[in-house]
Amino acid sequence: MMTTYALRIQGMADGSETEAAHDLLVNLAWQIGLGAEIAAAIEPGSVRAKRLHGALRTVVDLCLAGYVWRAAFADALDQAATESAQLTADHPRIWPQRRAGPDLLAAAVQQRRVTADMVAGAELYRDTEKA
Repeated sequence: MMTTYALRIQGMADGSETEAAHDLLVNLAWQIGLGAEIAAAIEPGSVRAKRLHGALRTVVDLCLAGYVWRAAFADALDQAATESAQLTADHPRIWPQRRAGPDLLAAAVQQRRVTADMVAGAELYRDTEKA
């Protein structure tokens, strides 16, 4: 499964507005969203949770910029998708309980109705920062 993501991510042309690019954004929103939810549940405020959350914000930003693929983000999103898939596999009892948000976000991407407030920004972690 992850090899398929990697091939799709790395093979997508920069600036692509094709249906394949749109489908990739839908899938990344769901997979990375689920990984971010799992990480937030098992290790709130961790580096991994923040990294996955940041990758999810990147997917949202790509959607807000017209649902256009940007190859500059391919490596980071590939890593986030791979890490998210591993979290999903490693936590089979947690992910079904955490999928509502990723389901909603993926549906919004599918319908091209993503808004900036669908995924919180970095301010979410202000209280977890150590002085």
